[in-house]
Amino acid sequence: MADESDEIAAGDNALYEDKYCKLKHSYLCLKKYYCPTAQDKKIELIDMADESDEIAAGDNALYEDKYCKLKHSYLCLKKYYCPTAQDKKIELSAIKAIYYKKQSLCADLLTTRNWGICALNFVFWNFDLTRKIGSDENYNVVIDTGSKIKKGFSVTDIETFLKTIRPLLGPDIFIENMLPF
Repeated sequence: MADESDEIAAGDNALYEDKYCKLKHSYLCLKKYYCPTAQDKKIELIDMADESDEIAAGDNALYEDKYCKLKHSYLCLKKYYCPTAQDKKIELSAIKAIYYKKQSLCADLLTTRNWGICALNFVFWNFDLTRKIGSDENYNVVIDTGSKIKKGFSVTDIETFLKTIRPLLGPDIFIENMLPF
């Protein structure tokens, strides 16, 4: 933590800075974040140049629908963060388990959200206005990365998605046709 404070004190150029935070190209620093020590918290930012280089090189997605995109090393959940609608990138190496189930009006009414966190089961869902009413084609998918909050999203072609992601994951990764709640 000391080196984070030293870096901030050094007065290097920032894209944005106020008394609460400092934004640089590679990180966001939340000033006096930790209580009671008032130490700063440094959050590394995703390097978007890497992704644009992949696109320029013609590295297409292995699977993509309007809710997610699967690449060789990560899964991108589209319109994940509420209210900014920014995408969430999950490294495939971080995935511990995948759960999925066909969308259903009665079963999904209390256990899912159209967008945001469901307080009953600690799943944060990406944006899908039709999730709670169910769909004949779509599936709800929940990713467990070992954190308390799981990541939820919809998939339009579950067979292709599972067939594509399975070889990219380790042999010990659990994939189950049920949701974990």
